[in-house]
Amino acid sequence: MSVLLVTHDSSREHLAPVGHPEQANRLDAVVEGVRRASPSVVDLEAPSVNRDLLEEVHSREYIDQIEQFCAHGGGALD
Repeated sequence: MSVLLVTHDSSREHLAPVGHPEQANRLDAVVEGVRRASPSVVDLEAPSVNRDLLEEVHSREYIDQIEQFCAHGGGALD
């Protein structure tokens, strides 16, 4: 059985504070673990999505909040 591995190089550009679990080296470790665990890995680059597709999994209000957050300079969400 194959494993579909969906990633995007932009995730390595995500800068989280020191100690936060979202780190590029964590992604590298996960990808390495998947490759070691499965003899058949199918790589797929994650596509860009439009708002209509986002609204299939998130409320309009939530997307609006994130857009406003980013428009005002961003920061920590959690």
